[in-house]
Amino acid sequence: MTAIADAAATAPADAGVYLFFGPGRGLMYVGKASNLRRRLAQHARPHAGRLDAIYPLVDEVAWEVLADDEAAAAREALLILALRPAFNASLADDGRWTYVVLESTRLTLTTEPRGGRAYGCFPYLGVGVSSRPATACSDGYTALLRLLWAAATDLPFPAAIRGNSPPTVFEVPAVPALHELLAGSSDRLLHELDSPIPYLQPALRRDREAAAGFFRHGPRMVRELRLRHGIRRRTLTRADYESLLRAEVEELVGPLEVVAADPDAPGLGRSEARGRAIADAMRRFAT
Repeated sequence: MTAIADAAATAPADAGVYLFFGPGRGLMYVGKASNLRRRLAQHARPHAGRLDAIYPLVDEVAWEVLADDEAAAAREALLILALRPAFNASLADDGRWTYVVLESTRLTLTTEPRGGRAYGCFPYLGVGVSSRPATACSDGYTALLRLLWAAATDLPFPAAIRGNSPPTVFEVPAVPALHELLAGSSDRLLHELDSPIPYLQPALRRDREAAAGFFRHGPRMVRELRLRHGIRRRTLTRADYESLLRAEVEELVGPLEVVAADPDAPGLGRSEARGRAIADAMRRFAT
């Protein structure tokens, strides 16, 4: 664990993400920390854990300093989704890569940006996600729909927005600022939506806070990625994310190789496929 111990001795005591590389600069693992120095020191100490088997194979460590733990968690989740290193298999498929299509007064979640005006794709938006930014994005989208409903009508809550799972199709009022929000340029709509019904006010305050999570981990994230790379079009694809984020990591450390887990390998159960992919990666890194 010399490489990890050396990294722990020089890493800053800041929040950020760290990356473990094996022979040939193969990306093995991405982690996040509120204190990079302390977290890498924990990895450097002998202890029984699920990563113990890969420590001897790590010959390079890199890190990226970020503003705080929330920013580190968001960056970690996005790098894992886009690069899918084998030893992060537990989060490698925690993405939905969903577009939001606005057509007249209807919002639709879809995997293809067809019809109407499309935004995205949003890696985390959909049912069944579990990482911190993914939950904030999906719960926040449903909260946004409740805000739109409350500002437009005094009808009983539609069943589709009573929970946290976002509905696939939802009718919304014609709100000009909705485009700004979905494009990631402004969240002013969240502060403008209101309802005259007094008993809804506490719920609206909670939903504004939740909807800000969708904006932060959905539209704004897409916009910031596009702007960093000078992309003018409104939508990105999953392949775009993989290419752009790989380029960002390579700018930090140079050319890399990614040995990814394949949870969809034919003829294998999900956990079995992951286990085989990790075992294959171990053999590959060790030779």
